[in-house]
Amino acid sequence: MASPDDLTKLPSLDPASIEKALKARFDAGKIYTKVNSLLVAVNPYKTIDGIYTAETLRAYTQYAKLPPQPHVYSVAADAYRGLLESHSQTLIISGESGAGKTETSKVVLQFLAHAATSSSSSTSASGLEGRIVASTPVLEAFGNAKTLLNDNSSRYGKFLMLQFNHSGKIQGATISTYLLEKSRVVSHAPGERNYHAFYCLCASPLAAGFGLGGADGYALCGAGAALPSDGALFDGTDAALESVGFSPVERESTWRLLAAALLLGNVSFGDAPEADAAVGTAGAMAAIARLLQADESELSFSLTKRNIRAGREFIESPCTAEQAGFLREGMAKAIYSKLFDWAVGRVNASLDLSGASSRSAFFIGILDIFGFEQFELNSLEQLCINYTNEKLQARFNNAVFASAAEENAVEGVAIDDADLADFDNSEVVTLIEHHTTGVLALINEECIVPKGTDASLHEKLAKQHNGCSRFKKVIKAKDRFAIVHYAGAVQYSSAGMLGKNKDSVSEDMLVLMQASEDPFMRSVFADAPETIAAAARKRGAKFQGVVAKFGRQLGELMDVLDSSDMHFIRCVKPNMHKAAGEWQSEALMRQLRSSGVLEVVRVFGMGYPDRVPHSEIVSRFGCIPAKQDRPDAALAERAGAEVTLRALLSQKDFAIGATKSFLKSGVLAGLRLRREELVATKASYIQARLRGMFSRSKWREAAQQLLDRKAMEEAEKRRLAEEAERAREEEEALSLLEAADAEKGRAALAAEKAEAEAELARRLAEESAYEAAFAKAQEEAVVASVAAAVSPPAAPAAAAAAAAAKSAGGALAPPGTNAHADAIGPLLSARARGERPPLSARVHEQFAASMPKDVLEYALYLGMDPTVDQDLLWIAEEALKTPDPPGWVEMLDPRGLLYFFNETTGESSRQHPLAEHYQQLYFKMKLEKASDGAPANGQKNEGGGAHVGGGHLLTPAKVQASFARQNTFSINLGPHITSMSKALSLATPRSSKLVAERFGITTPGADVRALLVGPARWDGTSAALHEATVSKETAGLFTRHTMYLLLSEAYRAFAFSATRHSTSRLTEYAISLDQIADEKGSAFAGRMRTNQQAREWILYDNNDDAYGLKTGTPRTELGLIVYKKKVLGPIQVEVAVPKVAADGISYVKLAPRTPEETMLQQYKAGRLDGMSVLKCSIVVQPGAGAVELVADEPAALAGQTVFRALKNVDGTWSLSYAHPLSAMHAFCFLLTIVVNPLTMVLDVPPRAGRGTWTAGGKQPLPAEIAASIGQGLPNVINSATLGWLSDARLAVYSLAVVDNVVFSGLFCGDIRVWHTDRYKSLVDAESKPEYDTLRGHRAAVTALLVDDGRLISCAEDKLVVVWDLTTLKPRATLSGHVLGVRCLALSGSALVSAGHDRSIKVWDTKSMSLTKSIDEAHRDWIRGVKVYKGSVCATGSKDKTVKLWDFRSWEVMGTLKATSDVHAIEVADGLVYAACADAKIRSWNMLTLQKAHILIGHTGTVRGLHLEPSTQTLYSAGEDKKVKLWDLKTLTCATLFGHSRFIRAVAYNSTTKKLYSGGDDARVKMWEATSA
Repeated sequence: MASPDDLTKLPSLDPASIEKALKARFDAGKIYTKVNSLLVAVNPYKTIDGIYTAETLRAYTQYAKLPPQPHVYSVAADAYRGLLESHSQTLIISGESGAGKTETSKVVLQFLAHAATSSSSSTSASGLEGRIVASTPVLEAFGNAKTLLNDNSSRYGKFLMLQFNHSGKIQGATISTYLLEKSRVVSHAPGERNYHAFYCLCASPLAAGFGLGGADGYALCGAGAALPSDGALFDGTDAALESVGFSPVERESTWRLLAAALLLGNVSFGDAPEADAAVGTAGAMAAIARLLQADESELSFSLTKRNIRAGREFIESPCTAEQAGFLREGMAKAIYSKLFDWAVGRVNASLDLSGASSRSAFFIGILDIFGFEQFELNSLEQLCINYTNEKLQARFNNAVFASAAEENAVEGVAIDDADLADFDNSEVVTLIEHHTTGVLALINEECIVPKGTDASLHEKLAKQHNGCSRFKKVIKAKDRFAIVHYAGAVQYSSAGMLGKNKDSVSEDMLVLMQASEDPFMRSVFADAPETIAAAARKRGAKFQGVVAKFGRQLGELMDVLDSSDMHFIRCVKPNMHKAAGEWQSEALMRQLRSSGVLEVVRVFGMGYPDRVPHSEIVSRFGCIPAKQDRPDAALAERAGAEVTLRALLSQKDFAIGATKSFLKSGVLAGLRLRREELVATKASYIQARLRGMFSRSKWREAAQQLLDRKAMEEAEKRRLAEEAERAREEEEALSLLEAADAEKGRAALAAEKAEAEAELARRLAEESAYEAAFAKAQEEAVVASVAAAVSPPAAPAAAAAAAAAKSAGGALAPPGTNAHADAIGPLLSARARGERPPLSARVHEQFAASMPKDVLEYALYLGMDPTVDQDLLWIAEEALKTPDPPGWVEMLDPRGLLYFFNETTGESSRQHPLAEHYQQLYFKMKLEKASDGAPANGQKNEGGGAHVGGGHLLTPAKVQASFARQNTFSINLGPHITSMSKALSLATPRSSKLVAERFGITTPGADVRALLVGPARWDGTSAALHEATVSKETAGLFTRHTMYLLLSEAYRAFAFSATRHSTSRLTEYAISLDQIADEKGSAFAGRMRTNQQAREWILYDNNDDAYGLKTGTPRTELGLIVYKKKVLGPIQVEVAVPKVAADGISYVKLAPRTPEETMLQQYKAGRLDGMSVLKCSIVVQPGAGAVELVADEPAALAGQTVFRALKNVDGTWSLSYAHPLSAMHAFCFLLTIVVNPLTMVLDVPPRAGRGTWTAGGKQPLPAEIAASIGQGLPNVINSATLGWLSDARLAVYSLAVVDNVVFSGLFCGDIRVWHTDRYKSLVDAESKPEYDTLRGHRAAVTALLVDDGRLISCAEDKLVVVWDLTTLKPRATLSGHVLGVRCLALSGSALVSAGHDRSIKVWDTKSMSLTKSIDEAHRDWIRGVKVYKGSVCATGSKDKTVKLWDFRSWEVMGTLKATSDVHAIEVADGLVYAACADAKIRSWNMLTLQKAHILIGHTGTVRGLHLEPSTQTLYSAGEDKKVKLWDLKTLTCATLFGHSRFIRAVAYNSTTKKLYSGGDDARVKMWEATSA
């Protein structure tokens, strides 16, 4: 009888039957076997024909009908199918070293690359899939090595994350690496090899050029380790480096740096370990320095000597030969690890397509991490490796056993539970990772203990874990201890563990490498962003070892795994000798037993491994049965699921639980296959109909375009004929009038000439007077200067005379000059750039006489500003007098810069060890001063707070106590304290009253959990609002939201962080009282969970026991947030929290023991006795608005607002909360608003609904916002008018402004250049403005642009002209349009023009040539064009559409329907605005292509539009003769009156803060804000 493909289908599930079935399949060449969804892969140690052929790959790619045989392709196909169903996936490939994990991951990657390419309609032009595959040999060469168990063992962990778009095409990839085995660089066991890269370099053609010989001659490689295949390995690796994007210089530099590490390993320092070190290898250092491009003498010095402080001097201290050897090994390890990290980063850069990782929809992760290891000598590397495998095994156990047993009890389905005792590894995981007593924590702790040794570490471990069953002492070896892992007991040696954890690197060597003449060397040794961020997070000189970094990385990895659907592949070895065809039953069964596979077979075979919610059964599989057998829509979910399954399955294949359906092994896969077949059949029919519809629509559009083109040609012919006829008639009329008007014309000409001559004479006389006065003032100044030089006592008078002369000269400056502007220009420029005089000079000038210079410098170093913190300078003085802490010494690096070295931990720091202590002391004193009600700096706080220099404290800004403010400004919050615990610890007798008044806690040591998780206090009558802010931050692989409580106007304290975890069925947020989420630590506060629809959110505490089945104590539910189903109108939201007493301490405890007792079920049943329900409605509409909760009970709070949230311009949220909500309630409710699919698609936050508050206290604005007087908009007056002749030919069609020069494009084709800085008074009607006239067009000038010393204009004469603003002459004339040009846009050197010919032209302004032409871009005139961030071009047309174009490929990204002619457009902040003929301004979100809002206020066609991003103000004008100022933060507006006819253009000068408008009344009006 043939062995089944799925072991759960065996008649007998005992171990002997399982082993027999696997051996039978192995002998038949079938190395893959299923255990339901788990795949077991047996390593054959040989190539099996036909298993990975192209035909096999194509067969499994058709995932709708999968082949029956189990295969690694089938697991990859299942993951890819899950991805297309909008769920991220992870494949966890586990097993012992040598079991074939790396090869399996290659096969998975091969399949996904093929599937992603075949799923797309076009192949990847970028070759991304090829680069992903090519990255494997690169990482294998530099990260793999031969061990006793595996010839190609991965000596690091790798997690490959492939990012996909919604259509299943790969968008990019990211490779994360973990725990490279650095110690292998300098030592490895007999019979093993170093990393492959060393050997292939020695066998390469490059070796001779680097001064290298065979690998056997180098200490790092070892004798007899070279292989004949090393040369071929080099060729393959170098080709792979080229494939992933390494340049020739980068490839050569990579091998050169590797050669330097090889040579470094052969450097010796003498035979006597205690003698002074001296480089004993002739010429070695010179060769190394040449390869590193570093100074030979400095390199030798960094290895053999140190500059250390002794008293007040620095002396050279020689290293012993032993110390120099450690430095040499540390340098070799640092070179290799830095090179490896750089190579991984370089590979990642080649795999990320223009930031695809931030745009991708979902991912598939492939985890290929080191397998369980057990050697004769096991150290820190093996401990971390095996700890990782324990964590993965725990995830596997939870996914298969623990969660299944818990669900069985909750759902009421009776199944024989598995015996968890044999493979439950929670005890060993706790033994290793406990944050205070775990093995890793004790290793890290011993590193900072003075005189801590490996022996003292061993004693501490033995004493701490003496009674632990998983920890064993090794009697025969004093430096060994054993840990009983899930795969067996492993003995570890404590010898060398502390040194490996410290992993100290010579600061001198790092400085030399960072100062190398080679740019490649500097880039490799540059501090990585994560290193800089980690250094910023460190407090003072806190030690961070290898295990601490690895723990953080592993935690992030586990979070990624938890956020995806996991697929498990168990790789096993048939024997321990890597022999093909050999089968060792004992070895195989040990692996199956220790990994839990045997128990998986039994549990899956006897129980129901797949558990699916009833709603999913009905929604996904309810379509399969015949119509008469399908469930009625009115049925409850449980009944509907039962009807569906009875129609599809036999009774033995399923069971119905309370909320889920339980399915036997293989049943779910069968249901999915049947559904895929049905969907494929229906999809083919739908696709055929759609193709026909699209073809017919395309034909109709083409036919309509043909008709439009013919109509346009006919119209053009008629227009030309009419123009010719009109010209003929005008010529005849002119000829008839010439004779009659000849005499009259001559008289008028003479009068005009006389008037011009008089005006010229007047100006000449005025200029002569100016020149005379100016010369006289200069002469008086010279006389005064001479008098001052001859007669010193008269100096004051001379100085006054000189000042008067200077003043007179400034006032009487001739026309065309501006002496005042010349004097203050540099100051204004500096102010505009945000500059200020150097702080050190300012401080030195003020305090030099009373304070030593070193005190002032150290005060700046601590973040103080001596000019405002004068009374706190004693802190800096005290810090300078304090000696260095024990173990720390001061040293000089090769550049002569000071750093601090800890002789205990081996770490280096550029920051003084006690700096953090004195910074906190400074914070404390500032907080104490703030608590007294005065500004922290002791001065009047007029600008939102004191400035605290030095870069360590942010500028404080006042936070509005009330949310009813008129404008939404970006809040720049003041210095924040690390945590609320820190805030309480900083409390002093004076500052503690601040905490007491705000939170009702008077004891500085009060429980922070009670402060934040417990509800807000209440005095029985009104609820005081507590204020906070929430921001979004990036934390490793996740986005984290963080909440800060506002303690005062200048201080905030960290309260919560939330990290998201998602699976296919639910989304969960881990809420922590620490900035780094640790679900095992005391700071873990609880979780908030929701389903796929994100309509019901449940908040509960930090207890993981849902119904008390594990510990007898069920978790406590803290709140419920329900989003009602929305069809039309606002979204109704209700928040239910346990009822709370007025003291904020006593509250109803809701701890359900059954599903019926949960808050959700009680809420649905209307049992609300123990809850307070708060209600609100949210209008899903962009715009700066607020969300507000109003209390219905108790009676004293009825109608009062207990929650308010407002999104700020900078992306942060401001919120307030009150009783009965806690800080945690408020934080979680805001999270549901920010991340909810119902609202998160909007570019800006939702607006308030029922009981809402809005800016200015008004009711929320409707979907179409009516114009009103803007709240917070400036008072604007018409300060000047340019132009005084009412001539239709001078109508203003376009405007542009730069500095004090205004350009107006006129109907007649002229461009007037107004110089507004050349007049005494612009308001004075007698002071006529002065202007220049540019003539280059023959028809109306429709658009103007000013950029980089040039003016660009376009007109209805079909031309685009580029003017030189220095000479006011044309530089170039661009012709290419066949009809009038209507609009312009500029991005870099690319100029975009469009107009009446419906085409878009792209010009290169450097070469003045046409680079791109898009004909028939619209179906009618194009009237507006704008470029957004150099990537998107928006065009608006008379055809009532706005189109978004990819600025690089010029493909249409989307078409937006305006329902009215578009006259102008603007873009900013992801929104596009269109001015329309129906008097409305419409806007759309460019990302979602959804309509954002409509601005209504004009009463005629809106023609002019200008958006100022710096103030978030939109200026519009049109046919109604009004200029409107729209505040885009509040969507309110103000109206300006002054024009008498149609306004066609508006422009704003952000430098002078002036607005200009022009129109058919031939006027340009200048508007500016006033304080009145």
